[in-house]
Amino acid sequence: MDLSHIKTFDEFEALLRSFSNWGGDPVPYDAGGVACLLGALLDNIHRYGIDADFEEIPERLTPEQAATIRRIAAYL
Repeated sequence: MDLSHIKTFDEFEALLRSFSNWGGDPVPYDAGGVACLLGALLDNIHRYGIDADFEEIPERLTPEQAATIRRIAAYL
């Protein structure tokens, strides 16, 4: 996967939203790879986030995203 074409935050966000696997093919879906990306984001929040940042997170999530976080948390 070549990421050199990513120049803006919006392009990066769009790439993450459409990610299915490292090869870029729509199948097979790489849930493990997505979990690793999520883990990296959680590590980032843990390392750099402050309480005020955590308060902002719910405001930025859609109801569907919040439901997905709750669904993941049910497995932890």
